[in-house]
Amino acid sequence: MKNINRKAIMQRAHEIARGLVGQYCKRLATALRQAWAEAKNTVKVAVSNMKKFAGYHVDGSKANNFKTDAMKLFSNPELKKELQWRITNLNRETMSFDLDARLNCPKEIMELAKKHGVGFNSYA
Repeated sequence: MKNINRKAIMQRAHEIARGLVGQYCKRLATALRQAWAEAKNTVKVAVSNMKKFAGYHVDGSKANNFKTDAMKLFSNPELKKELQWRITNLNRETMSFDLDARLNCPKEIMELAKKHGVGFNSYA
């Protein structure tokens, strides 16, 4: 147990919690359980607390094109905040990320996701 990096587990829990729906304290509690289970190599996901969401994966090769189109949306502060909130699982080495596109997603962001997204995925 002493070899487990608690800071990495907490970071992973926040990563997982961003993809869940509901109150953040409850999402974080579920995510912490999952992160500890992953660290112990016995993944037991509490699926009942997790909601499915749809996302588009934007590959690193399309990141620059995505950025130029996203800058047009940044003139509207609400869309800028919404877009920044919807970018999840950012991989800084390859500059690839997932774009959360739930039902309440603004149409401008949905069009951006469809244009630059590699594929439509469903995560649990």
